[in-house]
Amino acid sequence: MAERMLKTIYLSTLEFLRPVALKKRYQVAVEEAAKVLGASHGSIFLGDKKGDLVRVYTNVPRFTQVEPRKKGFAHKTYISGKLHVVEPEVLKKTHNALYKKGVKSLVLIPLSFNDVTIGVISLQLAKPRKISPITVDELNLFGSVITLGIRNAQLLENLNEAIEGRDLFISLASHELKTPLTTIAAYSDQIGKRINSKIMPSEKSVEILKQEVKRLKH
Repeated sequence: MAERMLKTIYLSTLEFLRPVALKKRYQVAVEEAAKVLGASHGSIFLGDKKGDLVRVYTNVPRFTQVEPRKKGFAHKTYISGKLHVVEPEVLKKTHNALYKKGVKSLVLIPLSFNDVTIGVISLQLAKPRKISPITVDELNLFGSVITLGIRNAQLLENLNEAIEGRDLFISLASHELKTPLTTIAAYSDQIGKRINSKIMPSEKSVEILKQEVKRLKH
C-alpha cells in the first residue's frame, strides 16, 4: 500500500513539475493530489497579506464548496503547517450538509517549504480515509513539491509581467524621445543651412529648439 502510494506520488511529481502557467499549475496540483489519495474533488487556498485563505482554484461542485473560516480545519492546517484529516464523525458534526451530500472525509495538505506555509490543498473524499504517520510524511513531502511548483510558476508569471512592463516602457519612451528629436533634427538642419548662407536663424526656430530640449530633459 505504502509502496503504491510512493509510486503514485513520484509519477504525480513528474507530471506536476512540467512547466505550465500558474492557473494550469493549480489545476494539475489538485488533480495529482486527488489521484494520490483517491479523492473526488479538491481546492487550493493561498494565504493573503491579512492571513486569510483565498480560494485560487477548485473543481469542487458549488453545492459542496465550503468557505474557509478562521477557526476551521483549512485555517488550522495553514497556521500549523501540519496535515489534517477530518474523519466522518467529525465532519458530520461540523459540516453535516457536506456529509449528507456524499463527502465522508477531508484531507488538508499544507503547502509548505522551509517552514513557510503559503496555503492549503483541501481534498474531498467519498469514503473514510485513515492515514498512517508514514503516509503523512509522504503527503507533506508531496505538499512541499507542489509548493515549489506553485512558487516557480508565480515567479515566472511575475517575470513575464515585468518583461511586458519593460517592453511597454521602452515603447512609450521611444515614442516620447522620437517626437522631440525629429523636431530638433529638422530645425537644426534648417539653422545650419541658414548659417551656411550667412542668414541669422529665426527666433522662433531657436525657441522651438529650446522647448524640445526642455521636453527631452523632462
